[in-house]
Amino acid sequence: PYIPYSDKVDNASSLMAPEAQQHQLKVTFSENTELQLQELGCHYPQLQLFITQVLNQDPRPAYKKKSTARQEYGMSLYDLNIRWQIEANNCLVLSIDKA
Repeated sequence: PYIPYSDKVDNASSLMAPEAQQHQLKVTFSENTELQLQELGCHYPQLQLFITQVLNQDPRPAYKKKSTARQEYGMSLYDLNIRWQIEANNCLVLSIDKA
């Protein structure tokens, strides 16, 4: 499928994804993850920014995005396991562990 906001063809249209999604997650880090970021900083420059940018895109499954209940998720970035929870539009990073 053609997605106009990411595939560049002038004057094209799409019924599947007519415009880019707007994400409203506020990403914060727990005290524990702040310490983990300090320890990992020399090996992963700008890790906090990278995690924030990824989570701002709201990587949850589409059917979960309308839920306001607290939910916990995980993902891998580099060789790290990242755990976070979302409640309403707030995303809290819970842990950053080596895989």
